[in-house]
Amino acid sequence: MSTNQWVEKVNRDDVVEIGKQLVSIPSVSGDEYEIMQFVKRWLDERGISYCVLRPPRSEATNIIATVGNPDQAHSSR
Repeated sequence: MSTNQWVEKVNRDDVVEIGKQLVSIPSVSGDEYEIMQFVKRWLDERGISYCVLRPPRSEATNIIATVGNPDQAHSSR
């Protein structure tokens, strides 16, 4: 699916709603665990592939999600 096809599938109201949900979760710098759990659940519910990365010698954890062909999706949870 091309980028334009994905953009056409984005619903503005859905984007606003997830933004509201995200900002309602307390997440001071260095304490983003609940945000990470929310994002992982949100991705899981939609079958979106992702991986959790924690760079060496870092306390930061990142979630990298990939959107593409659902037949080729593989999750690294």
